[in-house]
Amino acid sequence: MNAPINEFHAMAKGHNVFFYYRGYVSQTMVEACAEALKLRLESANINYPTQRRLLSSFIEMGQNVVHYSADSLTAVDASENEVRFGVLTICREGEDGLFTLTCTNPVSQRIKDKLQGKLEVLATLSVDEIKSLYRKALRAEGEEDSKGGGIGLLTLARDSSNPIEFSFVESPDNSEHQMFTLSVTV
Repeated sequence: MNAPINEFHAMAKGHNVFFYYRGYVSQTMVEACAEALKLRLESANINYPTQRRLLSSFIEMGQNVVHYSADSLTAVDASENEVRFGVLTICREGEDGLFTLTCTNPVSQRIKDKLQGKLEVLATLSVDEIKSLYRKALRAEGEEDSKGGGIGLLTLARDSSNPIEFSFVESPDNSEHQMFTLSVTV
């Protein structure tokens, strides 16, 4: 009975998994996980600027799942107390290495189209251009269709050491959905 879980733990250790969660996510859970992650980063003596960027990115990715995952335990059009399915992972490359944060969740075709266009543009921008857009977005009203302030992807791009990586593949569970994976390096 313990063999599968022991195999999972060995695999996670072999892939330098620092944090892993797979299941239904709520805003309260994102906040609790962020608090635990903060304590883990402090105990690992990670410098403050890296901690700040990791926590900011983790929260943005968690909110992506909470707001946009197509697999929902609450009404799909809910705007409060949402509970939706996703995977959040943080891997560390060596003791002094970078962290890779990844989130994966199913999205509708409409959300895929919206995200893909934004992410393709972000991938072409310089760090200075991203920071400029971020400052403009902070002063703006926010996007009409956004459940947040419309700056989540800009926050991730700003905090990432490398360009944002993303992909969409057909969901194995629902042909009407795409599995959206988003990764940043801090």
